[in-house]
Amino acid sequence: MAAEKQPQQTITVPQLKYLRTMERNKYTQLAKRKRMATRLMGENKIVKESLKELVEGNKDTIIPLGAGIYVQGSIASKSFKRTLPGNVVIASTKEEIEKELTERDKLYAQDLTILDKELLETRKALESMNALLQMARNKQQK
Repeated sequence: MAAEKQPQQTITVPQLKYLRTMERNKYTQLAKRKRMATRLMGENKIVKESLKELVEGNKDTIIPLGAGIYVQGSIASKSFKRTLPGNVVIASTKEEIEKELTERDKLYAQDLTILDKELLETRKALESMNALLQMARNKQQK
């Protein structure tokens, strides 16, 4: 039994350019998401270090008031509060906060792994499209 021939599909240069634009937009969005995940991981690290310093003793620190305004002082309290979705504020122990930060780090690391894979795939697709467009340009010039 002979193998059936698959119908050949063609794509026009304008269609390929459109697809390339879509891939570029996708790449830009993925890169933004990666920067955000990296920033959030850095923020988590800072919070973990700050928690450690607070437990070690009363040290002078900079306390954010909001809108880019800070006050210098020391924190003597061992009571912590954190927000939940919907701007709900609850009391939490240092251990609960550390556990939450560790879980967030795991999620961010997973996101970064997925984003790196998607960025690589998108980059390869863009390179292929650019190569096809270059071949089409070369063919037109002949």
